[in-house]
Amino acid sequence: ERGRGGRGRSRSRSRSRDRDRDRSDRDRDRDRDRDRKTSKRSRRSRSRDREDRPMSAEDKAAAEILEAKKKVEADVAARVQTEIRARAMLEVDEYVKGAEYKAMVEDLKRKERSRMLEQVQAEVEEERKKLVAAEKERLKSEQEDRMLLEQRAKDAASQQRLKELEARAEADSARLQEVERKQREEEQIEADRQVGPILPTRPNDNLKRNPSRPRSSFFFPSSLSLSLSPLLRRLLPIRDVRLELLSPISLCLYYYIC
Repeated sequence: ERGRGGRGRSRSRSRSRDRDRDRSDRDRDRDRDRDRKTSKRSRRSRSRDREDRPMSAEDKAAAEILEAKKKVEADVAARVQTEIRARAMLEVDEYVKGAEYKAMVEDLKRKERSRMLEQVQAEVEEERKKLVAAEKERLKSEQEDRMLLEQRAKDAASQQRLKELEARAEADSARLQEVERKQREEEQIEADRQVGPILPTRPNDNLKRNPSRPRSSFFFPSSLSLSLSPLLRRLLPIRDVRLELLSPISLCLYYYIC
């Protein structure tokens, strides 16, 4: 029990020491803050008192010396800056006049010229591509227009040719009708004068009965064939011919044609 009591008392004493230490630390911090505030106020008050207090001769002399010192330092600094600037300008002039600077300038100029040349070439190439594309488009449009005009001209020529052929066919038909009319009139006149022979029903029966006889052995002389060639040309387009209306000469011609 005595040991347990001693340990309890030691713990209580350590706790009390800790509390005292904490309290002393807080008091010390508070005093330090107070001293700092008072020191600030004291410095301000001292400067204020110094300004309000009349300057002595020593203070005036010290102030003049300080002012002169500041002026001298400013003058020296200005001279130093002027000298530095002058020396820098001399060094720059010497560097500019040197071969290294000239080589650097030439290199820069060459690079700039190369860059500008590449830029100009790129712009020229781009413009050339645009012009080529525009020219191709124009040529394509002109070719399409020309092909369209040619097609229209061909269509118009075809229409004109068709019209001419139709007109020629109509004229041929009219001439053929006229020839048939004249032929019928002649045949009617000839039929009125004499009675014609009995006509076969088909014009090629004799040839079929005697196929060994060639057509070239027909009894027409060549002079008669040549003299009757216009009539032959007129009778060639005829297909449906009424044989009973033909005269003997026309019948012979028809047999010769067939």
